[in-house]
Amino acid sequence: MFRLLRLLISVAMLGGFVWFGMSVKLGDKTLFEHIAAIGKSKETKDLVEGTKEAAKPVVQKVEEKLSRDGGSAERHGSADRKALQREIKKHVQ
Repeated sequence: MFRLLRLLISVAMLGGFVWFGMSVKLGDKTLFEHIAAIGKSKETKDLVEGTKEAAKPVVQKVEEKLSRDGGSAERHGSADRKALQREIKKHVQ
């Protein structure tokens, strides 16, 4: 019974937050509109690019480890390794 009550309270709180974020104006925009504007700003894009640049050495080490035959990479087939490498390259470039 307590779990059901706690679930209902959690769902009500989530619904209240979504309602607030979509309908209450904070200045000229709602909360979610402010968050979207932050996500589209030049500073955010610079941060993403800087993070990609900083992560390149780590990505290269992971790719090297996956391309070698040995270590933990043996547990995965070559198709899995190639798929992972494609995903890494897609997100890094």
